[in-house]
Amino acid sequence: MIMNIMLTMQVTISPIPADYSIKTEYSPLSELTLNCKYKDTTAQCNQHIFENFKFFAKTLYPREQPYTPIQYSGKGYMNAISQVTVIVTTSSESYDITKMDESYTLDVISNEIKITAANHFALSRAFATLVQLMDVHPELKEDQKAYAIYQAHVSDKAAFPWRELLLDAARHYISLDTLKHQVDALAIAKFNVLHLHVSDAESVPLQFKNAPQNKLKAAQWSPYHYYTIEDMVELQTYANQRGVILYLEIDVPGHVYSWGKADQDIVAHCPSKSSNINNVPINPANEKSYEYLKGILSEIFNSALFTNGNMKISPMIHLGGDEMIASCWREDTTIASYMAQRGMSTDDLWREFHGRVNGIISEITNGNYPYQVYWDDSLQNGNPMTEKSVAHFWTSTDKSAALNQNMYAIQSTNWYLDQMTPTNYSRYRFEDTWMDFYQIDILAGVSPTQKKYVLGGGPCQWGETVTERSIEQHMYPRALAISEVLWSNPSSRAITQTVIERLGNLNCKLFHAGIKTGTMNPGVPCLGYPEK
Repeated sequence: MIMNIMLTMQVTISPIPADYSIKTEYSPLSELTLNCKYKDTTAQCNQHIFENFKFFAKTLYPREQPYTPIQYSGKGYMNAISQVTVIVTTSSESYDITKMDESYTLDVISNEIKITAANHFALSRAFATLVQLMDVHPELKEDQKAYAIYQAHVSDKAAFPWRELLLDAARHYISLDTLKHQVDALAIAKFNVLHLHVSDAESVPLQFKNAPQNKLKAAQWSPYHYYTIEDMVELQTYANQRGVILYLEIDVPGHVYSWGKADQDIVAHCPSKSSNINNVPINPANEKSYEYLKGILSEIFNSALFTNGNMKISPMIHLGGDEMIASCWREDTTIASYMAQRGMSTDDLWREFHGRVNGIISEITNGNYPYQVYWDDSLQNGNPMTEKSVAHFWTSTDKSAALNQNMYAIQSTNWYLDQMTPTNYSRYRFEDTWMDFYQIDILAGVSPTQKKYVLGGGPCQWGETVTERSIEQHMYPRALAISEVLWSNPSSRAITQTVIERLGNLNCKLFHAGIKTGTMNPGVPCLGYPEK
C-alpha cells in the first residue's frame, strides 16, 4: 500500500542533486534485485555493475535483512519494491576524467524504481543516491526487518568532473584493504578519483621489479610494508567497479630524501639544509636519476593500471613539483658545477629536468601523453607543459597562472584535512572545520571564459599524524562538505540546519558501509547503531 500521511522527513540527498523532489509517500522496501541493460546494445550490463550494486544494496539494510514482499503482504502492506530497472546509455567503458559524464535520472514511483544513467560511473552515482532514500518503515519503526523507500524524482549531474581525495601512503603505510575501504567511502560520497601519494622524503612504498628502480625497496618502511604494481592494478579494478579512478603520485624533483637509501648518487647533498629531510631534492646532474625515473614510469605505464579488463581509463600521473628547495642544488658541489659549466640558474635546471621527464613519458607512451598533474609550485619558473598538463593548486586560490595559458587546474587550497585549523579560520572544535571547507568556491575570481579549465579538485589527507587506525574518523564527515561543493557547487553556502542534517545523514551511509566515521554534532545515532 502507498501511505499518504504527512511525515517528518528522515531522508535527504547529499551531495544535493541538480534537480530533485522527495514526496511524503513511501513504499515498503524489500531486498532488491537489479535488471540492467545497455541502451546501445540491449545486452545485459557487465558483471562489475551487478557487483557494484551488491555493495550499495548492503547499505540499504543496516539492521536485519528486510521482509520479502509476501511477508510484507502478510502484515497488510502491499506493493513492496523488490526490483531496480536500469538503462545505461552506453556500453563503452572508456573514461576520461576531464570529460566525465556522470548524469543520471532516478525515479521511485509506486512499486518500482527506474534509473537511466549515462555510463557505469554515472550509475554508481545513482546507486549512491538510491541508498539515501531508504528509511525505517514509519509504521513499523521498532521492527528490525521493516524498511521503506520514499517516492522521488532525481535528475542529476556533477558540477565538476574531477573530484578527488588525496591519501598519503608515504608518511604512514595504509594497507590495501584499508585503501579499498576508502574507495567505498568515495563512491558513497560521489567522489570519483583516489590520488595515492606513494613517494616522499620518508618512504617509497611502491615496489618495482626491474633495475635500477627495484633498489628503492630500501626506501620502504620495512620489508613488509609496500605495494607492488599488481597491488595497484588490483586496487584500480576495485576502484573502477565503484566508479572511482586511481592514480599515483611520484613526487619529484623535491621530497626524495628516501631515494638516497637506495642510491646516494641520485639525491642532492646539502648539509646545511638536510636537518629537514623534506629539503632534499633529486640530483638532475646525474644520469642515474633519469634511469630511475624512466624505470619507475615504465613499470607504471606498461602495466594494466589503466587498461584493466573492460575498463579503459585515460592514463594519469601526478609528478609532484612542490617545495623544491633550489638552494640545496646550489650547495651540492656536483650540481653547482653542472650549472656553472652550462651557465644555468636553478630555474634553468628545473626546466631542463621537467623537460627531460616529459621526454621520458613521451618515449614510454609513444607520444600519447597521460594527464600529468603538478603542484602549482611548478608554474613558478616556466616549466614546459603539455596540453594534458594539470596544475594542482595548494598554495593559493588564484589559479590565473594556469588559466591564463588555457591550462587545466584543480584545487586543494584550504582543503587540507590534516590541518587542525584550516587557513584563515578558527574553530573551537576540529570537527567543525567542515563549515570552513563548505565555504570554499573554487570558481571565485575565475572569468566565465576560463571556468571550463577548472576541473575540480579535492581534499588532501596528509599522513604525518594519522594511521589506518585513525584516518577514517579524521576525514569523515568533514570531507563530505567538500564532496557537496564539488558535485553540486551549491549557490548558497550558508550553514543551515538543513545542510547539517543532509551531511549528517550522508555520514550515516558511510557508517552503514562500515566506515569508522567521526561526528558532526550531537544527534540521534545512525540507524543500525548498536541498540539495546
